[in-house]
Order: sequence, then structure tokens, then C-alpha cells
Amino acid sequence: MDIGEGISDVTDKSSTRARDAIRRVMHSVQSLHVHDSSSITSVAPEHTFGTSIMNGLKWCCVERCPKLDTVFATNYYWRCFNNLEIFWAAHLLMARSVWSRPRDLSLDPRDSSFRRLRAIHLHFCPRLRYVLPMASNNTLSKVLETLHIHCCGDLKQVFLVEQEFLEKIAARHEKGMLGFPNLKSLYLYDLISLQQICEAKMFAPKLETIHIRGCWGLRRLTATDSRRREDGRPVAVDCEKDWWDKLEWDGMKSGHHPSLFQPSHSKYYKRRHLRSTVLR
Repeated sequence: MDIGEGISDVTDKSSTRARDAIRRVMHSVQSLHVHDSSSITSVAPEHTFGTSIMNGLKWCCVERCPKLDTVFATNYYWRCFNNLEIFWAAHLLMARSVWSRPRDLSLDPRDSSFRRLRAIHLHFCPRLRYVLPMASNNTLSKVLETLHIHCCGDLKQVFLVEQEFLEKIAARHEKGMLGFPNLKSLYLYDLISLQQICEAKMFAPKLETIHIRGCWGLRRLTATDSRRREDGRPVAVDCEKDWWDKLEWDGMKSGHHPSLFQPSHSKYYKRRHLRSTVLR
């Protein structure tokens, strides 16, 4: 489905029949491209979609909608986005989040969401504060493979973690870390406010590549399999040397040690950094 210029918000004053018709269509959509709308503030307002939301959707791209505030507003009372595999967002000048936070934190873990979301790509969303809140019924961490974020200047944390879920992670999860068992690639570029990828410490045993530029506030990488050093398969990290030298580590027992990673520093970025330093 393609939604472009001319589309407007479905408000809470719209007729019940109109909302029901839109709900039926959107729940069956498998591919959604929303673009160039100067009026919508949310692709999926909570008052329109109710408890479950867009469980047929597999691919979604949202771009160039300057008034969009929250891309998807949902209360997470029921399964949401169960078949979504790939999400793209670009040039959303006012968007503060992709998915909203749950209002009620007493969520049933059996009503899980994001069961197939393998890749998230975000580009040029300068006001974005976070991408997704993680709670006990969120399975994204188990399936995510690729995270690619570029030029989102206000972004401080990619994944918020609700306090109740943080406490469960500390008490029940291995080494007090949230597992990302299928995460393979991280691409983080020019995120000047970024402090954390996730509020909980991350463990990604299959991590293969990390590309990071211009994320000077980020002080930690995700932990990984401590056997990588023995197996001779460290995680490849492309980054600035000055940033790498300032990273904080928890130690080998936690799978969080510099010897588990193989950093490389591009000569191009070295030269550019040197020139910018001299000009100041």
C-alpha cells in the first residue's frame, strides 16, 4: 500500500464506521510506504487501531512526513507487528519516537510483539529521542539482526527499557544482560547525543560487524561471546581511534573486553579529523 501526499490524520472524532474500515484494511496490509504527507502526525493513531495493530505488515517505509510525531502509537495490550520484518524511516523532521511507550506496564509476556523484526533503518530524523520501548512482552531483542541509524542528532538511547523489565533482566537474565542472540550488524553514524544503544546491558554472541562514526558520547559496546578470542573470530569494528581508546569495559568474564574485537581506523577519517582539529 502506498500512502502519499494528500492523506490526513484520522482523528478520534471520525465516525466509527470510518475507523473500522481503515482498521480492517491496515490489519491486512503486508507492505506499507508512507511518504510526502504534510499533515499526518501518526501513521497508526491509538484511537484508530485499538489493542492489536498491523499484524499482517511485513515491510514498512515512512519518509518525508514533516509533522509526524510518533510513527506508531499503540498500547501493547495485545500482539503488535507480529510479521514485520524490515522497517525504514527517513527525513522525519519532527518525529520523537517510532513506537510509543505503553501506558499500562502490567503486560502479559504471552502477548508478544515484534516476533520477526530483523532490520531497522533510520536516516535523518533529527528530533528522534528513542526508537522503541522494551517491556516483558517484547521479543525484538531475540530476532533483531541489523540496526542502521544515521544522522539522528537528538537520539540518546535507541531502546528504552521499562523499569519492571530492567528488574527482571537483572534478576533472571545471564550476567544481568539482555540477550540479542541474532544481532549481527550495527551501523551508527553521526549520532552526536547517543549515550546508550539499550538501557540494559546487551549480549550479542553472533555479532560480526560494527561501524561507528561520530558517536562520541557512546562509551560502551555490546558484550559478545568470550570464546571469540580462542576461536580467532573477533568482532570487526570500524571506528575513530580516539573514540575506541575511550571505551569502558567490564572484563573477559562478561564477554566485554577489547581483545574480543578487531578495531580498524580509516586513514580518510584520520585525515579529516586532523584537518578539523587544526581549523579550530
